[in-house]
Amino acid sequence: ADNTREILRMCKLCLSQVDTFRNDQLKWSLDGLARIAETHRLHEDFPEDHEQLHRRLLIAVKKKMQHWKLTSKQCAYILDAIAKSNAFIQSDMLEVTVPDLVKQFLGRRLMSPSDIVTVLAAIGEMETPVHEEDMAKLIHLVITEARNFSQEDLGRLLQSLSKVSNWYELDRYTQEDLMSLLWERDKFA
Repeated sequence: ADNTREILRMCKLCLSQVDTFRNDQLKWSLDGLARIAETHRLHEDFPEDHEQLHRRLLIAVKKKMQHWKLTSKQCAYILDAIAKSNAFIQSDMLEVTVPDLVKQFLGRRLMSPSDIVTVLAAIGEMETPVHEEDMAKLIHLVITEARNFSQEDLGRLLQSLSKVSNWYELDRYTQEDLMSLLWERDKFA
């Protein structure tokens, strides 16, 4: 417990500077907090402090989105980091931050197939409500980009779709469309 308390003190010290963090530092901090929670049971020994640190990071992400435009890659990796840390915390801030990050991601012109899969995977992990029209746009992107996915992306994509479809109703046409595209892509790969 003393070791965890010392780690918590260091986390608080680092995050006291959160307003000056660059986008990649926010991602590393979310990733780091998830790893520390996993390794040192921070979320079990000091749940209120852990939640406060997580909230502070999500508020910093929210501020970044208001003042700076994140690139599609930054949106994707921040969503991925939030999904990892979400395993240890359920914050009401997620319901505000996650849909906005998805919307910003969809507003970018250049996005890689890998980033599309990362965003879909993060949504599948979190089960956080995303605006239905944004979800439809994301699925449309998957269909449009299906032939550009790498074999690794395809594997992640199918796994993500199965998680997303647990709580987001994919209509039958979309499901068939996706499966036939993925099968065709796999066949000629």
